[in-house]
Amino acid sequence: MLLVLTSCSEKKTITPENNTINIQGKLSGYDQSQGLMTYDEYDLLKKTRKNKFDIDSTGYFNFDITIEKPIKATLDFGRVMIKGNGNNRYVYLFLNPGDSIYIESDMDIISDKDIIKKTLKLKGSGAVNSTFANKEDYTFNSYTQRRNNNYTFIVEKQAADYTKTIDSIKEAKLKYLKEYQKTHQLSEKLVEVYKDEYENLAIIRKFNYPSSHEGYTNGEIAVLPDNYYDFVKDFKISDHLEEKGLPYLRFLHFYITNKLNLEKAQGKDPEFLDFVDQELKGKAKYIYLAYSLGTDFKAEVYNQFGKNCPYTDLALIVADKYGHLEKMLPGKPSPLFNLLDINDKKITSTDLFSKSFTYIDLWATWCKPCIAEFPSLYKLKEEYKDKNIKFVSLSIDKNKQDWIEYVTEHNLEGIQLWVDPENKKIIDDGFNITMIPRFVLLDPQGKILNANAPKPSNDKDIRKIFDTILNEKN
Repeated sequence: MLLVLTSCSEKKTITPENNTINIQGKLSGYDQSQGLMTYDEYDLLKKTRKNKFDIDSTGYFNFDITIEKPIKATLDFGRVMIKGNGNNRYVYLFLNPGDSIYIESDMDIISDKDIIKKTLKLKGSGAVNSTFANKEDYTFNSYTQRRNNNYTFIVEKQAADYTKTIDSIKEAKLKYLKEYQKTHQLSEKLVEVYKDEYENLAIIRKFNYPSSHEGYTNGEIAVLPDNYYDFVKDFKISDHLEEKGLPYLRFLHFYITNKLNLEKAQGKDPEFLDFVDQELKGKAKYIYLAYSLGTDFKAEVYNQFGKNCPYTDLALIVADKYGHLEKMLPGKPSPLFNLLDINDKKITSTDLFSKSFTYIDLWATWCKPCIAEFPSLYKLKEEYKDKNIKFVSLSIDKNKQDWIEYVTEHNLEGIQLWVDPENKKIIDDGFNITMIPRFVLLDPQGKILNANAPKPSNDKDIRKIFDTILNEKN
């Protein structure tokens, strides 16, 4: 996506043509020289974009972007600390190709934390939709509301009451949108996007409630009524994923993953591709599979986009986006890199990944989900200690001393190694590491068996893989 910055000295209104959007504004009470625009385009598999734009000494900015479909965007003017609390200076936009918008606002939130809300003015063809985006946020996303929705309700309410509360919030948002439409000409795409968001957020919160309740209440298990998960049966996935954009696909991946886990909890064990085929048909299925490769690059999914793929446009996108990850496929050699132990002794990956299967844990001392895997990892190690599987923990902490102190203080046993930044890049590229915790399984020749192996906490899945490879070896 090409970002074209126009001269700040011109300060004249520009009328966009075709697929160009012009965004201008004048801020007061602002002392920074740049802002950040983050946006999602509602088009086939388009990724989230981030563009910096210049702001002159008078607070004026003016830039163009070129798009094919509508976008939902956030203009980020920085975070300010007020009495120990962080406050984001955001302006929200919803724009169609060819729109223009002019933004005026006071950014001095230290003098009044609601100053943006009180002074924001939007003009231009994109003003009606973008004004709704900001007013909707002011109405439903205050600090108190966020705390209630993301903590208080989870702690205080039992499952049935929590579900009713979440549904009432969704209905209040839908009513607000409907009433707003009576007096404002909102775009059809905006209405569709917000309806999707309201429905999807309610489902996310219901799925997360049991684990969140347990986490916030020191292990108190939520009592779920027999019909708690009926909301899963009522949800219908869109048949037109090519028009939904990344936020919907991100939600869909969450939904399918959690629904699959529900079936596994009920004693079923469907394969991923079979389960997706059960949930989606036609092009929608292939669009979802293409998206899923970005978070979990699986050989069986990647192979769906070979020469027999019925949708050549998707096959070309997958080849362009993920072709470089073929080096992660089973049978490919592990990348070559160097590591250091706690005594600064250099260990080569060639020496480390030989003679036995190797289960690699990529983690960091600051990563709470990584540390949460430790009890399950220790249990797994103990269970397979007499088998031909080597367990290796690789820290990607930037500061080696942080890792040394953590290993020492917590008496971490087994093979504990640290990755310097240069070798971390090799690992990131070789295994497509985008987040941690991440687990990789190699064979005794150092070749990849699974570049995104199940976590130790997914005990049934990882044990099934371990038992299979050990039996095949024997």
